[in-house]
Amino acid sequence: MALISFASVSFTSPLINKSQFCGSFPVGIGSARKNRGVKFCRAAASSAVVFPRLDADDFRHPLDKQNTVLLRAIPGLNDIGKAFLGTISEQVMVLENIGTSVLVSENQLSELHHLMVEAAGILKTEAPDLYIRQSPVPNAYTLAVSGRRPFVVVHTSLVELLTRKELQAVLAHELGHLKCDHGVWLTVANILTLGAYSIPGLGGIIAQRLEEQLFRWLRAAELTCDRAALLVVQDPKRLSSLY
Repeated sequence: MALISFASVSFTSPLINKSQFCGSFPVGIGSARKNRGVKFCRAAASSAVVFPRLDADDFRHPLDKQNTVLLRAIPGLNDIGKAFLGTISEQVMVLENIGTSVLVSENQLSELHHLMVEAAGILKTEAPDLYIRQSPVPNAYTLAVSGRRPFVVVHTSLVELLTRKELQAVLAHELGHLKCDHGVWLTVANILTLGAYSIPGLGGIIAQRLEEQLFRWLRAAELTCDRAALLVVQDPKRLSSLY
């Protein structure tokens, strides 16, 4: 069983509505429009409700919250989880991403940058780096490596498919993983599960039980992040169109 140290989400059947995008990516970024670019534009100023002093536990799924509280109570586990987030394999993932993706900023793909900053503001968390990666597979994921700034990666095909609000829902979902420290706590849970397998006698049975609970937690963590997306988009119909 591999260590879980980052969270991802895929959308394979979104509602497509091109009318909410205009403008263009630099030539060569859009996988389906190499000569023309992917089009988008900034919508009217947001009127989203902001939630003062929003804490991650305010929107966590009950099972996600329960398991996180249990692990928080064990001294030193947080540091152990963060240490495992700096493994060589993850450093390789960071370097690969830097080399194959485009960093979004105020001056490059500014509309996407605005969506991320706005979502982070609503969720009361720091906006991570955002990268766009050319890929025909609609997907988005986040990675937080110890000692490095966390980042979110969105595939070009996902940008092409989604409306502005739907794309912001995806970004907010990934921000939910970061705000809740899912990378740390799910990694810790995975370490405990792997450790149980090394216990003689009943270790295998205990480990299998822990593994079942871990998969339930993973599902609850995704629901937590869907709640984060709803807090940002503030329109259930927009969010439901992604599933």
